[in-house]
Amino acid sequence: MIVMMKRDIAPLCDRHHGPMQLAQFGASNIALTFIAYKCLADSCLRAYQHGSGYVDIADFVSVEDGFRRDCPEDEMTMYLAEIDPNGTEVWCCGQLNCEYSEAVNPHERFGVMIRPIEVRNQEPSEKKPYSQLEAVGISNGARWIGPCQPWDVTLVLLSSFRQNSAQLVGVRSSLLEGTPAELVGRAAPLGVTEQQLMKAGLKRLRTKGIAIAS
Repeated sequence: MIVMMKRDIAPLCDRHHGPMQLAQFGASNIALTFIAYKCLADSCLRAYQHGSGYVDIADFVSVEDGFRRDCPEDEMTMYLAEIDPNGTEVWCCGQLNCEYSEAVNPHERFGVMIRPIEVRNQEPSEKKPYSQLEAVGISNGARWIGPCQPWDVTLVLLSSFRQNSAQLVGVRSSLLEGTPAELVGRAAPLGVTEQQLMKAGLKRLRTKGIAIAS
């Protein structure tokens, strides 16, 4: 799909929640100039570029603290369009001819379940559990799902969720027995953030678009 941004968008900074305006940038690590929306807050380096999402731009482009929310309709980048009095964020797709939008609770936490996936034709000596991560919003029920992956990859992801060695042993044992396992914290089911799910490679399942009052 060709990346074509709508002309009439008005993104808010995802960091300061203030207005942004189109500006021309040049960066030392990119051999060209480009147009993006720049945050108007003093000393803020945040910019939104359709196709890339939110990034920091000084004299070079930094994606280290970048944030990209993909539209489930066309997988193009979404922008923060509105924040209601309750703090709920409205995100809209920036792609031309796409009207998808969704409400997001930035304080939502997700319970995470890991499910075993049967993989045929594994040699007994090489048998290791394959699994898939699933997450459900604790208050809104939003569902996220990850790819099927082997234990060595899953192990890295679980460690990023601060699962200790005893918890990891328990999860692996459950998977080898063909039993799902719920990730837990120190004394309760684990609650992770949306950004943690994104970094772990999970994708949210499509939610119904919302209408934005004009």
